[in-house]
Amino acid sequence: MEKSSERVVGEIAVTARLPMGYEKLRFYFTDRRIIVGHLSKVSAGSVAPTFMFGSIGAALGSLFSRNKRVPAKSKSDSPSPGRILASHRDNFSISLDEIISVDLTRSPDKNSISLLSKNDKLDLTSPSRFDILHSLFENALGDKVRVHETN
Repeated sequence: MEKSSERVVGEIAVTARLPMGYEKLRFYFTDRRIIVGHLSKVSAGSVAPTFMFGSIGAALGSLFSRNKRVPAKSKSDSPSPGRILASHRDNFSISLDEIISVDLTRSPDKNSISLLSKNDKLDLTSPSRFDILHSLFENALGDKVRVHETN
């Protein structure tokens, strides 16, 4: 049963590395949890043509991809937490109480997120602006968030 007062207060795009490729995800922040929504997987077979043929490989990879891209949405367009969880069989949530720590690392080429919960550790990157990442995690988790910078 979904809690009617729970709503999405922010969201960011993140990428998780897989042994053969990567997966694009979206973190939806509520006042109770972070919901992890799956967007698409890119296998090593899709990555290689992109590097070999540049934009032609990327266009062909997206043309033949089985996963469809999900356009970015503003906070007001976000679906309810229950709908997000029901939209993909692999979507899941992490209660804010279960999160032990989050390390955010800002570097010139990417922003990294290392989230440690009681059950798992997620190592991710995000194209989102660092101030947005920091704000969302700090508002949700307070002093569980540590910030690092690399040159």
